[in-house]
Amino acid sequence: LLRSSGSFDKWDRKEGTPGPMGVTWIPELRAWNFALYSRRATGVTLLLYRAADPVHPCFHYRLHPRTNKSGRIWHCWIPEDRWNVKRTMVFSDLARAVLALLLIFSTQLGEIYAILFAISTVSIFFIPAQTVTIRTLVPREGLLAMNATMQQAMLLTRIVSPALAGALVARVGPASCFYLDTLSFLLSALIIGTATFNLPPRSPRISQPTLKARAILIDLAVGIRFILTHPAISFVMIAMASATFAISCFSPL
Repeated sequence: LLRSSGSFDKWDRKEGTPGPMGVTWIPELRAWNFALYSRRATGVTLLLYRAADPVHPCFHYRLHPRTNKSGRIWHCWIPEDRWNVKRTMVFSDLARAVLALLLIFSTQLGEIYAILFAISTVSIFFIPAQTVTIRTLVPREGLLAMNATMQQAMLLTRIVSPALAGALVARVGPASCFYLDTLSFLLSALIIGTATFNLPPRSPRISQPTLKARAILIDLAVGIRFILTHPAISFVMIAMASATFAISCFSPL
């Protein structure tokens, strides 16, 4: 029997529920509940596949016997991914183009710090969206080559950019660098916005009276709760955040 959305408590939304059996889509909560009966299973891993690639899983989730098992029923709760990566990258590029242009008119040190902080904040949304898009578009066997190519391009840019920026500042002035930054972000937004991404089809939305801003906060809370309740993911996120912070501290030096 199907259950109403109000019958799922906070534990159900974190660990899943043993009923109903099978795969259940809860439209009001925009999530999937998986329930499987097994008499002798000692472990269960959920694997999801794309229609275009039925061989390599695009998502895997290992169920924990303490939190994802009730009696002989294994269960888990997977919220819907409602992140529009293409729109996120375009918005991020446009926002950074405006912020880079504002640097030309900034005269106070505090204004420069504030703009650079805003650029870094907006970039935080672009990088994960780019990573998700690459993993979606590039075949599994080509991910290693793609990541290596991107890293080489990034390192080459860091080597060449200071020399080119110094030459531009000496010949034309510092404003030219900011104009080029603005132009590069606009070109990136144009290319991404006009490109066709064969992303997996998204589930149809159901109109809800919830405000968009509130919905975003709810999604963030669900994501943070998901990370904090899974030790392996928490360790990876904390390690990456610590490494990024350390690198950012040494970069200005």
